[in-house]
Amino acid sequence: MVEKESLNRLRNGFVDGMIVAGTGQNTRIIRDIAVEMPVVQVIRRYDLKMSSVVVDYTDIGYQSVKFLYKQGCRKIGLINGSEKIPPYADRYRGYKQAIRELSLPEITAERESKLRGMKYGYDCAVKLIDENMELDAILAATDAQGMGAIGLSRIMDCTRRRTSGS
Repeated sequence: MVEKESLNRLRNGFVDGMIVAGTGQNTRIIRDIAVEMPVVQVIRRYDLKMSSVVVDYTDIGYQSVKFLYKQGCRKIGLINGSEKIPPYADRYRGYKQAIRELSLPEITAERESKLRGMKYGYDCAVKLIDENMELDAILAATDAQGMGAIGLSRIMDCTRRRTSGS
């Protein structure tokens, strides 16, 4: 609702054009605004008829695996989200392509959740590690998920130091 209200306020204000990082829920309003003034979508491309500057999530997934492989990682996990959402689906496609090319095992985690933030990243990292004790690296789909996974690694590091006596 906030996005819709903000778009209408801008539409009726003294605005010559818009750069929109939308949620995909107000495509119709954005399309109507684009008739009145220039509109460019950024980050995600919800409307193929409008100009956009987007991220190549497939390449991100692919290049990330390749980079980690060059660093010596051979068991690379991916914390992802619903493949019904294009950025997650595209990132997974790139991850999967690189994993196949390098003959590595596919190791992924996704959980049922509408929220995909730090707790989601933490929970998926726990799942990945529980199911794959020899995991070398974890790719996270979002910064918040990555922070959750890093939080888990810090807890594990502290636990290791306490149990090893160092």
